[in-house]
Amino acid sequence: MGDDKRYFTVAEANALIPALEVRFGKVMQLRAALRTAYDALDNAGEPPTAETLERREGSEELRKLRGRFRALLEALTEELAAVEGLGVSVKDLDMGLCDFLGEREGREVWLCWQYGEKSVSFWHELGEGFGGRHPLTTPTSLTRLLH
Repeated sequence: MGDDKRYFTVAEANALIPALEVRFGKVMQLRAALRTAYDALDNAGEPPTAETLERREGSEELRKLRGRFRALLEALTEELAAVEGLGVSVKDLDMGLCDFLGEREGREVWLCWQYGEKSVSFWHELGEGFGGRHPLTTPTSLTRLLH
């Protein structure tokens, strides 16, 4: 597994921020639409589950609601896969939190970005989360490791 890690410098992570902003804008819209679609199915007496979403019977309205939910879920999954495909780790969808693997003072750390921030300005240890974020005071000390 060590060979498939991608390491980022602050500059490399920051270069992805415009694309991530677009993707997370879509993710937030899709999540809102999914919540609405979930509520519609729930109100129709069929909260979405893996089993109920595969059903083909029911009223035309119910079949349309299921289809819409499946389509939204597939679109959300594709957006998240595209982000992960860049080497970025999505940590929290509600907050729009992403981490980029980097190095600081010879050890692996996460470079941390939250949707709405204009650049990567924080880092935290691998075992810590959002609460353990520290400001990047010396971005040049973050170096890129070879694959």
